[in-house]
Amino acid sequence: VTMDGEKIAKIEVLSHNETAGISDAAFEQIPEAIIAAQSTSVDAVSGATKTSEALIAAVNDALSQIK
Repeated sequence: VTMDGEKIAKIEVLSHNETAGISDAAFEQIPEAIIAAQSTSVDAVSGATKTSEALIAAVNDALSQIK
């Protein structure tokens, strides 16, 4: 997670063990949704709920280390 002052500027997934194809939508949509909302209170991606939840938890963890 890269911050620009108080704003979330960028979210990069450096590694994961998720199933390709199934998790792709979550990795594409969740970071964009978090950045747009400037919050991790975003909806999970249908069909990739567990991946979405894990990604949101990882971003929350990263944010807790920044603040």
